[in-house]
Amino acid sequence: MLARFLVIVFALLVIGAGAAIGYIVLGDSTPLLGNIADPMSAVDAQDTTKQVVTVPQGATAADIGTDLQQRGLVRSGLVFRIAVEQAGVGGTLAAGDYELSRSMSTPEIIQVLAKGQVKRGLVAT
Repeated sequence: MLARFLVIVFALLVIGAGAAIGYIVLGDSTPLLGNIADPMSAVDAQDTTKQVVTVPQGATAADIGTDLQQRGLVRSGLVFRIAVEQAGVGGTLAAGDYELSRSMSTPEIIQVLAKGQVKRGLVAT
């Protein structure tokens, strides 16, 4: 009886830990239950308000992803970093000032950063 109880408690802990990790990976703006959005989709397709984001010299994809998630421009900084690696553009993300919006998907933001479509100045060499 005690062993069965411990197995159930352990299973609930594993499920809870999995849910917490999923929440962290998918980002704050993705609900845990029901209507789970694509982590690469735009945070808000209707919000075209431009934000100027400065990418400093030497910033890594992880640094940029964290900043973009904190600004509400991507759903997950981790998913951003992984997508940059999968696209093979980690070494081509240029420093500079970029105009980005919450209506842009993660791949669209990566494309802008990889092409170095800066608003002004600071293009990396």
